Amino acid sequence: MAPDPSRRYRRDIDGLRAIAVTAVVLFHAGLSPLKSGFTGVDIFFVISGFLIGGIVYRDVGAGRFRFDAFYARRAARILPALMAVIAFVTILGVALASPQDYRQIAIGAMAALSGWSNILFWRQVNYFSPDAHLDPFLMTWSLGVEEQFYLLFPFLLLALRRMTRPFVLGAIGALCLGSFTLAVIGMGRWPTAVFYLLPTRAWELGAGTFLAIARSGATKPLPALPANILGFTGIGLVVLSVCLFNEHTPFPGLAALLPVGGTLALVLAEGSIFNRLVLSARPFVGVGLVSYSWYLWHWPLMALTWLCMAQAPRPAQLVVVALVSLGLAVLSWRYIEQPFRHARLPTRTVLLRYGSATALCGAALSAIYMSHGFPARFNPALRITEASLAAGRGGSCLANYGDARPNTSFACMHDTGRLQIALLGDSHAAALAPALARIARAGGYDFVQFTKSSCPPLMGATRLMPQHPGHAAACALYTNR
Repeated sequence: MAPDPSRRYRRDIDGLRAIAVTAVVLFHAGLSPLKSGFTGVDIFFVISGFLIGGIVYRDVGAGRFRFDAFYARRAARILPALMAVIAFVTILGVALASPQDYRQIAIGAMAALSGWSNILFWRQVNYFSPDAHLDPFLMTWSLGVEEQFYLLFPFLLLALRRMTRPFVLGAIGALCLGSFTLAVIGMGRWPTAVFYLLPTRAWELGAGTFLAIARSGATKPLPALPANILGFTGIGLVVLSVCLFNEHTPFPGLAALLPVGGTLALVLAEGSIFNRLVLSARPFVGVGLVSYSWYLWHWPLMALTWLCMAQAPRPAQLVVVALVSLGLAVLSWRYIEQPFRHARLPTRTVLLRYGSATALCGAALSAIYMSHGFPARFNPALRITEASLAAGRGGSCLANYGDARPNTSFACMHDTGRLQIALLGDSHAAALAPALARIARAGGYDFVQFTKSSCPPLMGATRLMPQHPGHAAACALYTNR
């Protein structure tokens, strides 16, 4: 593989980042013209693959790639701003979040730090569901996809390091085609998994990497005519992608070709009129430089706004929140991202620094989780109220998704040798359990509870839930017991 000596900074790519992050933020603010602004994440994936994948390819080809140095750079790029956001949300959560919500915040923060938040949210929440806006770390799912990709991708290039560039391009192209095919086929059965998980998102990062390798060694941009055609075609596809779809569009299936194709065209059209006059303009470049921090900060502030308001905030209010988060992003970029990213430290020191910081954050978050959200923060009356609400939702006796066995603790299987009244059903039945248990025990009966979320008490019947692929089998095992 021939290394590319040039690693030029491109203002137009930062301008493209500005379009991506603005689309995502305004989509989250509820602006109807940008009803598919979530495709900004797909733009980010392609840019990331082009830049980071290209660097890995060149370093492997030159024989200078080192895992420790690569992951030290990734940590210095990703973790400082992320840790600042986690600290901000965790501190505010002490005052604003109920014990149950605070525990969920700790789970989300730990997942974000360890790079598996996309897997967590695949199991927990649909990105487009009405309650998704209440999770302050939902935006970190895309970071999980990227970090998992870069955990595996260097091994692929190292395995291919003795191969010619056409062979490497063929291998990456085949993997991208397989990932894309899986995404298209999987949308019908596992839409939530396809949205969140690496196997069906890898083709977007891989597409950017493919372009970087294909252009490796090129010293000049494309000629003016093809560059301009690609530039205007690319921005047309990107604009269509952020306006054309909605939450009901199967995504990322065939529809994802628009943002991915548009981004590839714009990255390739380096010298086009649009890239030079628009994407390279100072406002676009400025927003692009702070795009990572803005992406991190906007969502927790919007989630906290939803949490604190008595009714759903209006789009105009969320736009104000978005502007506030942009201000925070500028401060975050200037005083957190830049100093930590450009600190000249030995690789071992960087890894030790971020490893220690991650361990300390993990310990604090684990304490929140293990304490069930520090309920002692509130007075006893509030704690009793939340406990009764939890009981109304089924409490610990309601088997969750993935569980195939009932809870056999004495609290759920109260057996003293007397006649028993048994409650069978799903979460709707579990909501009746506290009252039925009191009635049963007042009448001299034992009360036992067999309840499982979304699992009707009918032999041979279950609910198919794409966001929980193993639910049908678990429900069948549960009811057959």
